[in-house]
Amino acid sequence: MTKEIRSNKYIRNEITTFAVCWKLKLKSKLELGFTDFTRDLNIKDLIYKAQSGFSSSSIESNNSISADNFEMGGFLDSDDITKEDILSGVYDNAYLEIFVVDYQIPNATKIILKSGYLGKIKMLDNQFVAEVSGISSKLSNTIGNLYSPTCRAKFCGSECKVKKPKIIECNIVSIESETQVKIDYEINNPLFNYGVLEVIDESNRTLSLAIRGYNKNLLNLISTFRIKTLPIACKLYSGCDKTFSTCCDIYNNAINFRGEPHVPGVDEMHKTAGTFR
Repeated sequence: MTKEIRSNKYIRNEITTFAVCWKLKLKSKLELGFTDFTRDLNIKDLIYKAQSGFSSSSIESNNSISADNFEMGGFLDSDDITKEDILSGVYDNAYLEIFVVDYQIPNATKIILKSGYLGKIKMLDNQFVAEVSGISSKLSNTIGNLYSPTCRAKFCGSECKVKKPKIIECNIVSIESETQVKIDYEINNPLFNYGVLEVIDESNRTLSLAIRGYNKNLLNLISTFRIKTLPIACKLYSGCDKTFSTCCDIYNNAINFRGEPHVPGVDEMHKTAGTFR
């Protein structure tokens, strides 16, 4: 028998009927729901799936202007959250809302514990941990451009205005590791250290993979290479190291350079009278 506590004219039960829910809204407008309750909950026509393996670090809020950041984690699931989707950026900057409801009347008032945006996602074995930045973190964003000796424009973007470099068509002949592939073309241009490898996957989607470095015909990629069928036709594009000399000498594009290569550095500002002797 459940013991009841009478307080004024209200009757409250000692047994709580709370459930914690997580709601993810992706950039594609798709919404996903998860809960720590033992069965699925239907809240305003969105199914919050149970046994999702979600967990979060302690959630703290404050009344200062400092950002309320925390971490949340969960298990990779073949139906809901996959490693491939995480690596391809499906969950980048997704909006997250964590709230509590009464599972007996889930469509009644909910108590929002925290909301924010997903940041860096780390994966280990069959689990993932995502950093979540609170809404107040937007207040710390830099507005405007900072002085820098290198170019701030995106290569071949609207500010850069350089046309896409000449394509080198080749084939991937072997996969050395998750981030290393070998092609049938030997590279001798250092600008490919900042280039892009373009391939078409099994779903007929075009993937653009940034190159971190190379050694002749061996490419080191920033992201994981997941295609297994060989050989694989690919395209190579050179990049830009964002320096003024490259912009002038290689791309003849000094007029669109978005940097300040001639602004004195910090060492110049820290010079004293004795330094000039």
